[in-house]
Amino acid sequence: MKKIFTLLFMGMALAANATDYTDDLTVTVGTATLTSETTVSLTQAEDGTYTFTLPDLYVKYLVMNLAVGTIEITGIEGTDMGNGNILLSAEENVTIQDGSDEDETVTWVGSGMEVPVTFGAVLGADGTLYAEMSLSITYQGVINIDASAVFGSPVVEEYTGTLTAVIGDGTITEEDNVYLTYNADGTYTFTLKNFVLYADENSPMGVGTINITGIEGTDVDGVIDLAFSDSITIDDGDVDSPSGYWLGSMLGPVPVTLSGTMDDGIITLNLSIEAPIGTITVNFTTAEDTGIQSVNAATTAKDGAAYTIGGVKAPASYKGIVIQNGRKVIAK
Repeated sequence: MKKIFTLLFMGMALAANATDYTDDLTVTVGTATLTSETTVSLTQAEDGTYTFTLPDLYVKYLVMNLAVGTIEITGIEGTDMGNGNILLSAEENVTIQDGSDEDETVTWVGSGMEVPVTFGAVLGADGTLYAEMSLSITYQGVINIDASAVFGSPVVEEYTGTLTAVIGDGTITEEDNVYLTYNADGTYTFTLKNFVLYADENSPMGVGTINITGIEGTDVDGVIDLAFSDSITIDDGDVDSPSGYWLGSMLGPVPVTLSGTMDDGIITLNLSIEAPIGTITVNFTTAEDTGIQSVNAATTAKDGAAYTIGGVKAPASYKGIVIQNGRKVIAK
């Protein structure tokens, strides 16, 4: 009797740590997708591992919506990705359980089936959950169905800091925003939107949006070291380019090297882009005072005056990026 009571007590403790998350779940088999609002649960055990439960999984196969069952993955390890974000990952065989649908006409085709499952998720510091999962089931004993599922939206953080870009003798230093996405495979994605270079203050050159995915992170005494070295293709920006076109997408794949650190909300990043027009270096940090000190007047002006990136009041005929009422705008 004492043993039964202890087991019940442990079950109550685990249940108390369970958190439900409701979001869209998209399940893909081949080119067929099935999207529905789903509630999943995540439970942390006393040993620090997690259990992920996905109830009532359905997949679309040809024209049929197949009821697979409930997926429960236990013993998931958690790893710190920095800034309070936790990576959850597991690769194991899971026995599919009956779903909870009370409709007696539903046949759970995966019930009792042991299947290999690969699972990755990011438990965001903001309380959100993003998860990716893949599994293979055998339908009617002969048809293999490989399914992948995505739950929620990726965890993305925005950073405001000082960005310095150099090409040849041209240098520009300004306050800008960059984005860091925490991927479910444990890597990171860096994004710099609508990147513009200057040969001088009056010669803007629209490069485009830089997306670097697959950045590796290594925890060194609580500091995450970021590293990447490969070729990427620069995308067009999502606003009008000050030079009339976005150059990056015309260059094709270009070699890029990235290094940096992430420490308690402070990031420092160094990029080197080997473009046909020359080597572009980009340095970004939130560790120092942000903003453009030479254009403080522009950031507080009430008269709507426009200033160049260099802090000089722009004439009415000036074309390019200017600071006006504290915002970067394109003068045409």
